[in-house]
Parts: sequence; C-alpha cells; structure tokens
Amino acid sequence: MSELMGNPVLARKADVGRREFEARAMSAQKAMRLALSKGFDKTISLPAKITAVRQDVLKLEPLLDRLNDSSLLVLLDGPEGAAGAIMLDRPLLSAIVEMQTLGYVPSSSSDRTPTRTDAAIAEPVINDLLKRFAELLLENADEIWPSGYRFGAKVADTRALGLSISEVEYITLDAEVDVFLGTRQGNLILALPKTPLHAEEVPAKRNPEWVRKVSKSVGGAETQLHAVVHRYSLPLSQLARLKPGDVLPIPLESLEDVTLYAGVKPVVSHVRLGQMNGMRALRLGHVPGAKPVATVEPAPSNGELANLSSNAVETASLAAAPMALPDVSVEPEAAAIELDDLPGLEEAEPAAEEDAVADFDFELPEPEPFSLDDLPDPGGAPAGGGDDGIGMPMAVVPINFDDL
Repeated sequence: MSELMGNPVLARKADVGRREFEARAMSAQKAMRLALSKGFDKTISLPAKITAVRQDVLKLEPLLDRLNDSSLLVLLDGPEGAAGAIMLDRPLLSAIVEMQTLGYVPSSSSDRTPTRTDAAIAEPVINDLLKRFAELLLENADEIWPSGYRFGAKVADTRALGLSISEVEYITLDAEVDVFLGTRQGNLILALPKTPLHAEEVPAKRNPEWVRKVSKSVGGAETQLHAVVHRYSLPLSQLARLKPGDVLPIPLESLEDVTLYAGVKPVVSHVRLGQMNGMRALRLGHVPGAKPVATVEPAPSNGELANLSSNAVETASLAAAPMALPDVSVEPEAAAIELDDLPGLEEAEPAAEEDAVADFDFELPEPEPFSLDDLPDPGGAPAGGGDDGIGMPMAVVPINFDDL
C-alpha cells in the first residue's frame, strides 16, 4: 500500500479501476469511503477522503499485530454482547481534535500519547462513521454484520484489547485517509466480527418432496379441542359437598360465549353451542337470523346448591312468588273525621285582609324626659375618661328598658 501511495501514476490508474468496479455494487470498501467523507463533513466540517482501503479477514492474533499501541484504540460495543475495535493513528486523531478546538488542521501533527479527553472528542465522529457505514451496507447489500456497533471505551494497548474481544474471525478494513485537502495523511483500521451473534442464520435449502411429506404428516396429526361453556368460582367447603346428582346451573347466555381451548391456550372465543344431526355442535362466527338468548339473572342460593333432579333438562320457571304485604288496620274512630265546609274564594279574601291588620291590646308607656344641661363643655373630659385632654367628652344617660 505504501508503494501505491508513493507513485501518483499507479495510484490514479488503480483509482480509475476501483471506481468502475465499485459503481456496479455497494461493497464494504465503497461504504467506508462514503461514510467517512460524509460523516467527517457533517459532524466536524473536516474535509477527508479515503485514498486507499484494504479488506481482510483476520483472526485475533494477526489483527492485534496490525494494530499500533501508540494510536487511539477503542473497544466497540455491539448487539448481543458482540465486540469490535477501531484504531485511529496519531495524525488522524490529532486532525479530529484540532479541527474541533482550533478550527483548522496544521501541517504538523502532535506526537503525544492519546488521552481519554482525545477519545471523548473523537467519540461522536466514530459513532457517526459506524452508523453511516452500517446503514449503507444494510440498505444496498443487505449485510448486517456491521450493524449496531458504538463507541465503547478507550483501551490502553493491544494486550488489553485482546483480552476484551473474542477469538473469532474479524472483517478488517484498513484505510488510508487524506485529511484537510492533503494537509495530513492518517490511518484508520476497523475490525468487526465476521459472524456476529445477532446475524440470522440462513435457512438451508430443503428438498421439496421432503417438505411435502412432512407437511402432510404434520397436517394429519390429531389434536384435541376442549369447549368451555362456563366457569365457576366456588369456595372449597361447597366444592367438597358436591355429590352425584347435584346440578350446577349454567346461565343461558353462556351458550353464545363458548371458548375453544387447545391444551391451555384459547384458540377461538365467542362460539355458539347448538346441535346438528342429533349431536352437540359448535358454530364459529355469526349465525344468520339467530335470536340472542335472553339474559337470566341467577336466583340467590344462600351458599347451597339447588337440589334438582339430574333428568331435568328444561329451563326452570323464574316466576317470582308474590310478596306478602303487612296487614294495616284502621280504627273507625280515626277514619271518621268531620271537617267543616271550607269557605269559598270570595269569602276568604275579606277575612285575609282583616287578619293582615295586627291588633295590639296594650299601650306603650310615655318616655321619661331627661336634661342635657349637666353635660360638660367640649374638651372638658377626654374620651374614655383619660387625663390627656384629647377627644370628645362622653355623656352617660341612664335608660330603663323595663318600662317599654
């Protein structure tokens, strides 16, 4: 790959052939190119493109040998406990950090060791890249192996990464990235399990004759259906007293609400119970022209079962017995009450006017006069009898209310 990048003529020829091939189908390399270019531009406005990408299937040890401890190593969390890894070398990581902090990418990159802060700054860029990459492959190539992965945690070195991921085969994409219009060159490696746990197994092709025989055999198997007309809830003491000949009354409306069970699972509800050719039968669905069964209120049992004959098949009469009324006697003297004739309307109006004038048969006493000569002059005595000389004087006048 380094020889290809060092020869511009060979690089251009390889690029033309690669684009003609990738135009025919969506491959993992093409999806990575599109995802990285659009993702870097949308998230941090960083112009970037992949100049070369290589796809391999590696086991765990060869994968760890390709990674570099001096780069940013990130453990990726996937669905169903799956785990992957991504590596960003120092030039690419510093370009991501500097674009978000300085607003541009200098020509020289930092040689410092990646920190957790660097990983936190790069996390949204990594998540966006993974999401776009998985969506492109899922929509265009129907491949789900890269779906559902996100930034998990920064790991210190390849040894710690090897202890965090499984010993399975990994699809590895090794990409050379041109950053900020050729200002810097970086490297990115993405490794995801080749057969993830969340991938659906592709069903094997079966012999049509074998499928027909199995379907016929299974379709002819017998199954038992139980029709439940009504359910009771009885206390244990009453259940223990049941004996042959006792009859449990069933509401008539239950005949239209039968439930079919296959084992313990209900299959069909609201089935109508009837008969056909002298045998009990069930009808599924609506019965044309059928009249609904009248609702019957059960009679109070007072905790006891009705003592009915086992041969009784007709509906018992529900006519209620007449209620006995108490005997109310009336004395002749109390019943015969003589009332005077009431006056007519013309005679009642004058009487009402006379009654409206109240007649008081007593005289009011004459009020006893009193003199105001003994009152002090204004300002002579304060209100409330104080000594400060402020306020109006108060006069006390005795009034006898007994004479009223």
